Amino acid sequence: MVALILSAMLATELTILGPGALAPADPGVLEAVALTTVAAGVGGVEFVVDEGTGNELVQTDLTPPYRTQFAVAAGDHTLGAYLLDGSAVRYTAPEAAVSWPKIGVGGIHIGTVGDSITNGLKDAVPGDDISANSYTRGGGYAPVLNDYLGAGNGVPVGVLNDGNPGEESWEGALRMVSVLERTPEVQAYLVFYGANDSGGSLPLPSGLGLSPGQSGYAGSYKDYMQQIVGAVSDAGKMIFLAKPPPYLANATRNALVSEYAQVVTELVIANGFSYVPPDFFGYFTAHPEEFHPDGVHPNGTGYQSMARLWCEGLNGQRGWTCNPPAVAAPVISPAEEFRNVWTMRETSPSCPAVSSSLR
Repeated sequence: MVALILSAMLATELTILGPGALAPADPGVLEAVALTTVAAGVGGVEFVVDEGTGNELVQTDLTPPYRTQFAVAAGDHTLGAYLLDGSAVRYTAPEAAVSWPKIGVGGIHIGTVGDSITNGLKDAVPGDDISANSYTRGGGYAPVLNDYLGAGNGVPVGVLNDGNPGEESWEGALRMVSVLERTPEVQAYLVFYGANDSGGSLPLPSGLGLSPGQSGYAGSYKDYMQQIVGAVSDAGKMIFLAKPPPYLANATRNALVSEYAQVVTELVIANGFSYVPPDFFGYFTAHPEEFHPDGVHPNGTGYQSMARLWCEGLNGQRGWTCNPPAVAAPVISPAEEFRNVWTMRETSPSCPAVSSSLR
């Protein structure tokens, strides 16, 4: 649903209420709402979809709250709203109209849930921080994955980044219900945790090999990840798990993350999922050059690789096509290269190791 915020004679801003303008909405339906800050002099609102084209649609609502629905084809559309006077004639002042130049209707909408790695921390390649369709922004793997999916499916694609830096799996389990409530348009969620679970004064036991009811299962990584799976499945949505990246900054923590990765395999099998989870643990263990010098987060190239691995895992799911481009030579920004050289100096045998900034 798109909300156009209007005043009687002064357009203030365009914003979004619920699913809408920068993400795919319900297939075939575009719902618009116009809110006016004052009522005096307002006779109604005229809504126009794809104005000036052969597919232009116009609807008018003369009674507040001003809202309407358009039946439209899946794809990108424009939406405008015009304030009307008491005679249902448009005000001529330019301030009495607002528009949104691009709204994706139908298509693919994915949510990503996790910690600062999902969030995209330490991504130093700004050139891919905004997807080509402008629906996904903020760095990390999400905008790149958006582009991969968009290229193969010919429909609007939105990948919502809901990564929460510092978060552990138990916290993800607690907030998953609220995530589901505020993202009703999302069809599938991409989820992994592990880096934060492995640290602190009481690292989270993996629960590897355990089943519900067995000693050690309750309160384990496996328990909380299954709670997330259950919440998403109960909501009628799909969930795709991935094996978490390694924790290269600390061997003890990395050994525990390795167990978390094995737990993901167990969960995929136990829940009858038909996909192979992306193996970020194995990939980055073999490609440490794609990690940031902190030993915890991928670098910009690493996030591009994460998008590629997600894409390969999603290909064929829900009828989606996702074929990432061939792997090219790593592209590392000058700033990233400088940090790599500087950190190698700092972590020489004569200097203490750089600590993680994940927490």
